[in-house]
Amino acid sequence: MEWVEDVFYGAVTKGVNDTTVGVFKAACLACIASLAVLLYICWNNYPELITHCVFALTLSIFLYAIMFWFLNEIGTVSPAEQRAELFGDQKVTVEGKPADTATAATPKASQAKKVE
Repeated sequence: MEWVEDVFYGAVTKGVNDTTVGVFKAACLACIASLAVLLYICWNNYPELITHCVFALTLSIFLYAIMFWFLNEIGTVSPAEQRAELFGDQKVTVEGKPADTATAATPKASQAKKVE
């Protein structure tokens, strides 16, 4: 259930993570599929609603396309970076995963400078 936490972090912090994008994509595709089924049902049974169904389907496809273009332009943030922003006490490595705080706080011997 870690993906639920990732979606929550994507909702309450800056940026968007890949998990939130995946959930949003699934919701948009489900909306498009349900509108396509509605159009199919209206095609033979309710011809007066075809215009409305086509408009709603076109609108949802356009919304899907424009949102994912926008998300492509701004990029995504890792969930670890969002956790660090939310809680403020975690170190984040270059890969986006939380670093071990015990090893991240102590410099290596080769990096330590002597103070005279």
